[in-house]
Parts: sequence; structure tokens; C-alpha cells
Amino acid sequence: MMNHATTELFFDNLEVPVENLVGEEGQGFRYLLDSLNAERILIAAECIGDSRWFLERACRYANERVVFGRPIGKKSGHSVSNRSRPRQPGGGTPDGISRSRFV
Repeated sequence: MMNHATTELFFDNLEVPVENLVGEEGQGFRYLLDSLNAERILIAAECIGDSRWFLERACRYANERVVFGRPIGKKSGHSVSNRSRPRQPGGGTPDGISRSRFV
């Protein structure tokens, strides 16, 4: 995991020669908004990947961290790793096995 550095940059009273303009004058903000649509999808995909990574790491930690002779995951009445498994209409898992501990 890595953080992303962000920085603000301001240009005051900058004059750009007409031959160096990209697109039409005065349409820069519209071009920016159009390009942000794809960026939103990329950020959403990154968030999903991050959440999966954090969930796997938390489950691994809960199973490996031992307190009072037992992994801390064994002290929970709920299973984090099983919450993403599909549920059947009756509330059980597809294989019919009831799980209430970290796996």
C-alpha cells in the first residue's frame, strides 16, 4: 500500500500564446470535467482493491495474533471472511454449514 501525494499549483497572470492552446479558449474546465469521468471509475476500482487487501490483512492478523493462548479471531462470534460469501434464502451458506468463527 502506498499513499498518493497531492499538491496544489497556481499560475497567476500566465499568458499562453494562441498557438500553444489545447482545444478552444475558455473550454478548459469543460475538458477537465470530461476527463474526470474515467478517473472516477479508476478510483472506485482502486478502492475496491484496497478494501479487499485490508480485509484479507485483518483476517490474517486475527488468526495469527495470540492472546491468552488463543488467536483473537477465535474470540469473535462473527466471521469477517465469511460475510462476503453468498447467502441462501434461508440465511445459510450455499453448502449448508453454519460458520461463526474466523476462517
